[in-house]
Amino acid sequence: MKSYLSSRPGAGGAAPEAADGAVLGMAMRLGRLSAWTLDLPQMRLHWSSEALAMHGYDARRHGPLTIEVLLSAIDPQYRSSVEQALQACLSHGTAFEVEALARSQQRAVWMRLIGEAERDAQGHIVRIRGAVQDITEPKATAQRAHETSERLVATLESISDAFFTIDREWRFTYVNREAERLLRRPREQLVGQVLWDAFPEALESAFHREYERALATYRAVEFESHFAPLDLWAQVKAFPSPLGLAVYLRDVTQEHRMRRALSDTEDQHRMLFETSIDAILNARPDGAVEQANPAACALFGMTQAQFRRVGRSGLVAAEDRRIDALRAQRRRTGVCKGDLTMVRGDGSRFEAEITAVDYQTGGGETRSYVIIRDQTERLRARRQIEALNADLADRVRVRTAQLESANTELKAFAHSLAHDLRALIATVERFAAILAGSLERGGSASDGEYLRRIRAAARQMEDFTQALLSLARVSQAPLAWGRVDLAALAQGVLAALQEHDPGRTVAWQVQPGLLVDGDARLLQMALENLLANAWKFTSRRAVAEISFGARTDGGQTVYFVRDNGAGFHAGQAHRLFGTFQRLHAGADFPGTGIGLANVRRIIGRHGGRVWAESVEGEGATFFFTLGAAQDPEAP
Repeated sequence: MKSYLSSRPGAGGAAPEAADGAVLGMAMRLGRLSAWTLDLPQMRLHWSSEALAMHGYDARRHGPLTIEVLLSAIDPQYRSSVEQALQACLSHGTAFEVEALARSQQRAVWMRLIGEAERDAQGHIVRIRGAVQDITEPKATAQRAHETSERLVATLESISDAFFTIDREWRFTYVNREAERLLRRPREQLVGQVLWDAFPEALESAFHREYERALATYRAVEFESHFAPLDLWAQVKAFPSPLGLAVYLRDVTQEHRMRRALSDTEDQHRMLFETSIDAILNARPDGAVEQANPAACALFGMTQAQFRRVGRSGLVAAEDRRIDALRAQRRRTGVCKGDLTMVRGDGSRFEAEITAVDYQTGGGETRSYVIIRDQTERLRARRQIEALNADLADRVRVRTAQLESANTELKAFAHSLAHDLRALIATVERFAAILAGSLERGGSASDGEYLRRIRAAARQMEDFTQALLSLARVSQAPLAWGRVDLAALAQGVLAALQEHDPGRTVAWQVQPGLLVDGDARLLQMALENLLANAWKFTSRRAVAEISFGARTDGGQTVYFVRDNGAGFHAGQAHRLFGTFQRLHAGADFPGTGIGLANVRRIIGRHGGRVWAESVEGEGATFFFTLGAAQDPEAP
């Protein structure tokens, strides 16, 4: 160290200098402080032996300590700040003091680097002189203190009581979250403010007197008092310390109001006790019954003496464990309410609603009122209502069965009617054919036209009858739930349409991998109707285009059938899915108008919806979604 601290000449000679050096060395060791210099322009770094030892650096083992070696040992997080400080000092002579974490050979060391520039006679910077201090231990101590403080604050913020501290000048120094709520002031407004300035109404109150007493006697105080500006009854504990007071404050307003209400209405309670139609017992904490009102004596068939003999617990059926929960509730809050099985004096039992409330007598003793209401009539009425409900449910089931039977008969009638109509249509068709044969042998041209119309009408009636049967099957058939490949179904339907109409040129595309859950038979019927419509309404295109696929819209999969056919007017879209509704003339595009109605019912039974978009003359797109089954037999 003497290599870097120049000798100071003086009248005292060598002895004072040695004494000064020894004192300085002791101070530097106690402060873990060492010296260093950086010579320019060679950038040669000199550290005292104390500095090297402090950081566990052995020049014989690790080589000379250069500025590069020093900087490389500094943690990257702090290296740039050290480099900037050195550069500012080298360039402009700016003194610096920085803290950094260095990684020595044995350990991590927090150090404080202090430096200032030394200039020659011309003002040029020729070296930097400085000191380095090991601050690892103070840093660790500060970190531990910070962590302890954080834990303490977290604890104080989480407790359910209000807590605040005030110094000996009565200024708030800390306010927790619950104290903010209870005092109705934000902590930013309270901290630093004098207690009596924030709450001047508290001067000369019990709060003022007790806080003064705690500081004067240096003993903790505990009291309960009312603070009118906040309409608050508070239970307070104040603990003195050399710094001031630590105050715990609990809101007991509700409990106090209950006690006050009991005290203020003692006469009313006495009157109610004697005249109440409910049984009321006045009992001690050990369960001894001190008094029973006339209604209790009548309900239990017992005298006052008998009540005192059996006690409160002797009135409850031994096997009824609901009493444990009620006792725990009463211990916790002073009040409990619930149902119990009670035992009369003759051993008979009845269900009762119990309400118990604790109160303090004038002498400070705890007592409880137990109110017992006989639930026999209420339970009897409830059983009667349950019996009536059960009878009503039976009637509903019978009526439902009758309705189901009627619906079954109506379904059978509809099927029978459809089949009878088909028989009549067949008869008309057969006799029309006989008439046609007769006309071939003679007759007028108009006779042939009449015959053609008869046969056309018969065929149309047959188509309508088939459509009605199809609609009935779609509406009534149970769903056979399973995994369905819509792409495979669509491929099959389009292939069948192409085979049936080989002369058509149709470019069709099906998006693969469209797997859904549903009834395969009904979903195929829906696709047959949609794709057959597309096939029919593109019949006048030289090259027809039909596609089937899916897209995602708002997280839901939407399936579509698109074509470039005749389309329809957008204002008529609402009519598309009605029974026997058609938007085109039968001569242009034949059909019954039942196919899309079937599609709507099939999609609806699968929990989805169907709609269409079109520009007349430019094709149409039919969309549908699938959701949960709407059939009671579906999973």
